[in-house]
Amino acid sequence: MPFATPLYEIESAAGASFESYCGWEVAAHFGDARAEYDALCAQAGVLDMCFLAKLRATGRDRQRFLNNMLTNDIKNLATGSGCYAALLTRQGLMESDLWVYACAEELWLECPPCAGQQVLASLRKHIVSDVVDLDDHTEPIAILSIQGPKAGDVVERTLGISVPPLGMFEHRVLETVAGGLRIVRRDRTGFGGFDLWLPREHVAD
Repeated sequence: MPFATPLYEIESAAGASFESYCGWEVAAHFGDARAEYDALCAQAGVLDMCFLAKLRATGRDRQRFLNNMLTNDIKNLATGSGCYAALLTRQGLMESDLWVYACAEELWLECPPCAGQQVLASLRKHIVSDVVDLDDHTEPIAILSIQGPKAGDVVERTLGISVPPLGMFEHRVLETVAGGLRIVRRDRTGFGGFDLWLPREHVAD
């Protein structure tokens, strides 16, 4: 049975056509894929990315451990910054690409849904003496991505906030919903945009 995102019922009521992706039912379009793409290119579009795998690393050695395991410089990531990285096998083959976001007390990893459990298992297997805990937060955390040249305007109008100036992969927590909302500068389409990380129970609102 495929997994459904917390927006499945809303998307279905809006006429979405769904496709299966890595075991998830994902909205492919709402009747006119070309018009929807053109709207995103000219203004903005909202993408349901709740199916992405989200892992959390905590513990005092989290940055050192992930720096040793991933291809990018994780040890020097400052709070509020992020980077692209990859997890490789001992033979140098890619297990998964992923994105790393540094917070004050934790690191968040985002990776494709088909790789989430493999990444989690591979990382846990290499924990020996490092003080680090890794947990899967794919279900409780949702991601909405607002993409397009007017993405910032849409975020500000929807949330009633001013979007902070952010470089690529930089992020900030905005206390606009219970449990907090993290806004990430993320370009998924070539037209610029932002990801919103928030608790699953608030994403429909």
